[in-house]
Amino acid sequence: MAYSSLTAGAWGVFHWIHWPGFPPSPTIDANVGRLYHEFHTLLPALEQSYEKPPFTVRHNHEGITRDFLTDSVADVTTLALEDENNYYVIVSDNSGVFKDVTLRLSGLKLDNQNSRPVEVLNESWGKNITYSPESGEWIIAPHTMCFGDINVWVIPKKTP
Repeated sequence: MAYSSLTAGAWGVFHWIHWPGFPPSPTIDANVGRLYHEFHTLLPALEQSYEKPPFTVRHNHEGITRDFLTDSVADVTTLALEDENNYYVIVSDNSGVFKDVTLRLSGLKLDNQNSRPVEVLNESWGKNITYSPESGEWIIAPHTMCFGDINVWVIPKKTP
């Protein structure tokens, strides 16, 4: 299972907080570079849609929370974003177990209702997104996540 660079890059930044200076590992250095690239890619979408999400996200772990220190946190948290060419769904797993997550998206304005591949930003894997006429939702096929995993799904507005 591959971690998104938001996860791996954050680990690299955490390393720098504890041990200032250049990282002793080229892997950490590369992951921090990937993190920078992802934030640079997402910045227009964050500016455009952070205050008013362009679509809604539901998932199969709604209502499940975990006690964390003195707070209760949701099993899975999401953030919906949009820029000129793509929609993005940032998904964070806050649980303590491996599990399958299914995402259901409402309000996407895609060029047609055909199934299409979607990918995790800067990763070499993805799934298909399929339109369900019964519910009016786009569904990203189940994918396994675990604690600390953060995936940034890229959904092209036009069929590739």
